[in-house]
Amino acid sequence: GSTIQTVLLGSAQDGGLPQIGCSCINCSKTYNGTLETDYATSLAIVDFTNRSYFIIDATPDIKYQYQKLTETYPNFQLKGVFLTHAHVGHYLGILQFGRECMNTQHLPLFCGKRMAEFIVSNHPFDLLVSLNNVELIEIEDHVIIELSEHLKIEPVAVDHRNEFDVETYAFSIYGPNQSLFFCPDIDTWKGFDIRSVVGSKDISLIDATFYSGDELPGRDMSKIPHPFVVDSVHILKEIAGKVVFVHMNHSNPIWRDSEERLMVKNMGFNIGKKFQCWNM
Repeated sequence: GSTIQTVLLGSAQDGGLPQIGCSCINCSKTYNGTLETDYATSLAIVDFTNRSYFIIDATPDIKYQYQKLTETYPNFQLKGVFLTHAHVGHYLGILQFGRECMNTQHLPLFCGKRMAEFIVSNHPFDLLVSLNNVELIEIEDHVIIELSEHLKIEPVAVDHRNEFDVETYAFSIYGPNQSLFFCPDIDTWKGFDIRSVVGSKDISLIDATFYSGDELPGRDMSKIPHPFVVDSVHILKEIAGKVVFVHMNHSNPIWRDSEERLMVKNMGFNIGKKFQCWNM
């Protein structure tokens, strides 16, 4: 079999599906059992040769995501965690590594320089460092990290609103046979050549937070910018088969059987679902 596998541990926006306090169509369907729940977006990279795995983003759902890995890959070790940025669905799960919970020892935590500064200068995250639960390893744009002889990961800086002046990274992952691009959050494709990035990879998991601009009545969408699925499908239509949409907000109609979902699928695009796997 393959030596490297990637596993999508969740494909929802930070709040998961359902989202707290919500009775929209999708959330209601999850509560009445007609739509499957999903976790906040996270990706595991499993290395069979070294019986280990890495996780990109520590979500509020991490204990369930970690349990799935434990059951699927028994006796494999968590060797490190990568963080994309400082929004709640992507890093709050690191608190589960602290002494009240898992109490890890020197777990490598790969993140940008400003993200590392944010962690060491804010309670309660600084405790993870002072108690040696995690060891911060700074990453840089386009500086490739060799995780093993057949596994490399490359941070790719992207523009995304940051209230704490912290970087946002996407990641390119290179296995022995396939490459994957993971970009759960970005403000816009303007100024980022997404077509050539997707074209150069075998699989791309990309930001599909909102389907269109009229998805959240009463919210100013310019304050929470993301590329809309309606625009992404137009830009990427020639290479649709390489694309997997992830990080869908609970309000996104492509979660459920809908005209929007049908259109996206009929164009050849894929829609992420928790625990999907790809051999690398």
